[in-house]
Amino acid sequence: MIVAGFMSGTSMDALDCSIVDIFIDSNLNLNYKIIAKESFLFDESVINQIISYIGCKDKVKIDKIDNFLGKEFLRLSRSFLSLHHFDYISIHGQTIYHKNKVKSVQVGNPCYLGDYFNVPVIYNFRLKDIKSKGTGAPLMPFLDWLIFKKDTDGGIMTLNLGGISNISYIMLNKKDVLGFDTGPGMCLIDQCVKKLWNESYDFNGEYSSYGTINKSMLNYLIDNCGYILSPPPKSTGREEFGEDYFNQIYNQYRNLNK
Repeated sequence: MIVAGFMSGTSMDALDCSIVDIFIDSNLNLNYKIIAKESFLFDESVINQIISYIGCKDKVKIDKIDNFLGKEFLRLSRSFLSLHHFDYISIHGQTIYHKNKVKSVQVGNPCYLGDYFNVPVIYNFRLKDIKSKGTGAPLMPFLDWLIFKKDTDGGIMTLNLGGISNISYIMLNKKDVLGFDTGPGMCLIDQCVKKLWNESYDFNGEYSSYGTINKSMLNYLIDNCGYILSPPPKSTGREEFGEDYFNQIYNQYRNLNK
């Protein structure tokens, strides 16, 4: 089957799309071929809209941003998708609210893509994970297991540095696989770069490359963040590591030389 897969992550900077020919046999052996891929950058106005809805629980407001982003996803990807054949669309959506093991809300109404291209759309991954007694995130461990299971005897660990970082610990037996969010990733770095250099992100790690680890700040972050030391499986989001959390760190260490 050929799937057009969409992802808009916690960094909130772009809509990524890959068109992939996927085959999984009865023994869960995976074969795939990437046919095409593209990233569609969000305008600053779109990013600001998303940020304004982080943590929102009001259904009327959620419906508004849901439809707005659904139309935006179609507008951004329509020309690219029209060049290719695919059987399904798979869309994660943009997370605006996440509570570990309880609730996760993604926006970007999939009906606009589904209606325009007249193919089935697969979505609501996090909600279905929670209903299956998962934490709602991360969603990578099963795919990592499919890819790396033949290469492991003592275990392989993969790290995904997104807006929120997560790891997968891959063992040969699927039941032994462990995956969880480790804590903040690019979401805090992006906010720091915006605050100190008025840029949206640290392009090619330019600023990070000449930085050094401040042990006082590192210990402060570990000691004052219950999530970091809490046992897995677990998941988190910008509600916990968003603007308020960044400002708390910034105010504590604002006199540091950038």
